[in-house]
Amino acid sequence: MNNINSIIHQPVRLNILTLLHMDKSMSFSNLKKELGVSDWNLWAHLEKLEKHWYVKIDKSFVDKKPRSTVSIEKKGEDELVKYISAIENIFKWVKK
Repeated sequence: MNNINSIIHQPVRLNILTLLHMDKSMSFSNLKKELGVSDWNLWAHLEKLEKHWYVKIDKSFVDKKPRSTVSIEKKGEDELVKYISAIENIFKWVKK
């Protein structure tokens, strides 16, 4: 059971990676809306994921307003797939 990635296992971070896996990239405001978390909470989780190269955060200006876009990195995709596989193996083990 030591195959569980503790970075991904946290619910908000798991939801971030799952959303990004489906859409590849999302604006900060759309992620915040989908997850129902505060700005501070979302930034804290995104910074942790970025620190481990799971996501990339691009900051730009659109119509003179700041915009942050978050995209999933290859490592994030790979680690999410490994995490899901580990959870599936646990379910198989429990069903025996």
